[in-house]
Order: sequence, then structure tokens, then C-alpha cells
Amino acid sequence: MSKTRSKVEGEGCHVNLDQKIESFMKSDDFRAVLSTAINVAVEAAIKCLKNEFVELIDVRMKALKDTNTRLKREVSKKEPEDCYDEVVKLCDRELGVANERKEIDRAHRIGKPQHDDGCPRAIIIKLKSFHSKLSILKNKRRLQEKSLCANEDLTKINQQLLMYAKEKCRDTASVYTSDGHIFVKRKYD
Repeated sequence: MSKTRSKVEGEGCHVNLDQKIESFMKSDDFRAVLSTAINVAVEAAIKCLKNEFVELIDVRMKALKDTNTRLKREVSKKEPEDCYDEVVKLCDRELGVANERKEIDRAHRIGKPQHDDGCPRAIIIKLKSFHSKLSILKNKRRLQEKSLCANEDLTKINQQLLMYAKEKCRDTASVYTSDGHIFVKRKYD
């Protein structure tokens, strides 16, 4: 079968187009565009992974802090001092919670000693079980009469957010924390 003139011209165009595409792919312009596109895609993926990493670190930090409870201004400083025994006595005497020394993983004072104001530093405790933490926090209202307080040890960001929420919702809602999360309950709900 003989080739017609239109088929021959069409094959020439196809071959010519393949050559143009191949020469364009080898050109510096194409390589620059491709390199830029790849760099942008890789940078976007890295940024996304960094954000996920920061979120995972924050979640991990919150998980590590979930059994920490901070007791403020409840125990006067004595030399020498055993914070474990002081916490056990406070829980038994003031809160009516029977915590044993073995339930406390760590207990120590936090912050720098300030000799001027006479206020004792807060004691932070890490309990071995979440149940022990809840029993202390559920009974913390008993401490209000004695100008003592017990609250969760929050991350710096959550502490700032809690203070901001309390300031903004002072007359319209109650603000509280539970398991490291901040909740706002409107008074009319």
C-alpha cells in the first residue's frame, strides 16, 4: 500500500514534535522550572511535617503532665522538710482523701525561694495513678476556706489560655480545667 502525501506529512509532524519535546526536556529552562517545582513541593511537605511534629510533642508533653497536681500555699516551709509526708498529711487532714506515700511518685517545692514575702513556695506532686489525682482535685473545694488551693499543672500555653478565658468570662461563665483541657460553662446553661 502506498503512502499518501497527508500521511507522510503527519508522520513528519509527529517526529518533529517528539524532537521538540525531547529538546525542551533537555533545556535549562525546563530543568529550572522542574527544580523550582520540586523545591516548593518538598518545602511544603517539610513545613507540614514540622507542624505535625510540634503538635505531637505538645500532645506528648500533656500526656506526661496528666498526673501532676500543684498544691499552693498550703504547707509552711520548715527545715528540714519532707514534702511527701506533708502532702500525705494535707490530703488526710484537709481533703479527707486517704493517699499513701507509695501513691506519690514525686513531691517537691517549685519556684525560687523568696525571703521577703514570707509565702511558702508551691509544692508540685506527681501521682502514680490518675485516680489519685482525681480524688484530690474533686475535693479541692474544701481548701478554699483555708486559703489553700490545688490545681492541675498546666503547660505554659494552657495556663495563659486559662487566665485569658477567666478574664474574658468573669461575669458570664465559669472556667475550669479537666485533664489538661480548658472548659468554659456559661452560667445560663
